[in-house]
Amino acid sequence: MLNKPPGLTFVVIEEVGMENWGVNGLPAAEYRRRAASPE
Repeated sequence: MLNKPPGLTFVVIEEVGMENWGVNGLPAAEYRRRAASPE
């Protein structure tokens, strides 16, 4: 995809705590809570 040799490609994976994520303007925990509750 980037037209570069695989030997020159590095991938860094870093875990990010759920409190540092958001979805549609809501903290991830609140988004999950609302998605799980019936309307």
